[in-house]
Amino acid sequence: MNTHKLLMVLILALGLVACSGDDDGDSSQQMTNAELLVGKWYFEARSGGSYTACEKTGYIQFRNDGTFTLESFEDDAGACVSTGAVSGTYTLTNSINITLMAGTESQTATIQSITQSQLVVTDTGSGEVNTFDKTAG
Repeated sequence: MNTHKLLMVLILALGLVACSGDDDGDSSQQMTNAELLVGKWYFEARSGGSYTACEKTGYIQFRNDGTFTLESFEDDAGACVSTGAVSGTYTLTNSINITLMAGTESQTATIQSITQSQLVVTDTGSGEVNTFDKTAG
């Protein structure tokens, strides 16, 4: 059951790659999607529902070496507890398609938009849109 929850969170988080946004500043110094993706992204919003304050402490962290860690949280009798962490590898293809691999499981998502502070992805399996930011809660 715990594995099922972790896989579900993994699926939700997979929509983590999008087009580079906006921005001010010199265009010669704009970061690539691969550079923007690296870091810790907290769950913020999702289509078809919302995250609780506890769930918003969950995150996915992408590292430069192509690895990730995903940790989710849930309310348990008034306490916010971790449901466990999943680690694996990820690939970014065409600057917008991300594939997460953990053991024998894999999930894919498409980045809709990405900036230094916000990531919006669509899970290619479910179509669910997930928004992440750099602030817990």
